[in-house]
Amino acid sequence: MAREQHEEENALVIWNISNCPIPDGHDPLQVVPRIQTALEKLRRDRPYGPLSITAISNNLTEIPGEDVMRKLSSTGISLKHAHG
Repeated sequence: MAREQHEEENALVIWNISNCPIPDGHDPLQVVPRIQTALEKLRRDRPYGPLSITAISNNLTEIPGEDVMRKLSSTGISLKHAHG
């Protein structure tokens, strides 16, 4: 059966937090709303369903501050260590 034109699809964002860190002074709690806004702009005519965000790093201990990781995790962002 063919998909309906406006059927929602799950959205997955893989974020390399080592190469694209949160800028100094920015609130980690605003990451999810900003990604949602960007997706809405990209997919104007195609709504998306559940959003899953995974932040990967080859060294999570390099992310500045335990508070940043705690806040990201509290928003539903998964934090994953990438080997190599």
